[in-house]
Amino acid sequence: MEKRKTNKKNKGITLIILIITVIILLIISAVTVNFFVNDDAIGESQKLNDRMVNQQEEQQSLSNMVRNLYDN
Repeated sequence: MEKRKTNKKNKGITLIILIITVIILLIISAVTVNFFVNDDAIGESQKLNDRMVNQQEEQQSLSNMVRNLYDN
């Protein structure tokens, strides 16, 4: 009889721990999604990449202009 009470108590604790774990995971996922949506981390990274590409193109263009001046 005492063994059955222990099993029911353990099942109840396990269910509570499972619910708490799911709630914590939902909070973590909500914070992560909020970070990416509000801070636009992905878009900001793309902007920085585009800016770097533009600077490289400008540098290449200037190098070509200087090379053309020396060749003529």
